[in-house]
Amino acid sequence: MKVIVKTHSGMVKSDNISYKDDVDSVTVSTEKTGEFGILDNFIPTICVIENGYIYIKRNNEDAYIVISNGILEFKDKVLTIVCREAHVGKTKDRAKELMDEFRAKRLDDNRKKLVDYQKLENELKKSIKKTGAGQL
Repeated sequence: MKVIVKTHSGMVKSDNISYKDDVDSVTVSTEKTGEFGILDNFIPTICVIENGYIYIKRNNEDAYIVISNGILEFKDKVLTIVCREAHVGKTKDRAKELMDEFRAKRLDDNRKKLVDYQKLENELKKSIKKTGAGQL
């Protein structure tokens, strides 16, 4: 079976799992539905993953993909996950660490942008008062 994981940023990539190669098995774990395995000839399935992960096994290589807010579909030997956020690690803990690092960086970037917008807004207010724009 093939595994495709997509986010709004594009396809999630991993160094140790090639999405062109077939994988042996996938284990899906979600907070609400628990854990289940998917093999090559599994029945067509759709599952919502609010917070969870998938464990991919191929030959002797393992990978974990931590997923946030996604939908999983398995059909015709292709497992497709479309999600808001996904991070790959060789262990589940490493994948979670990568997600936490990414979120912390994104939060810090957003804080910096917010400060910049506040400065620009204050400068605009001063310029409007100084020029008397909008006054008759």
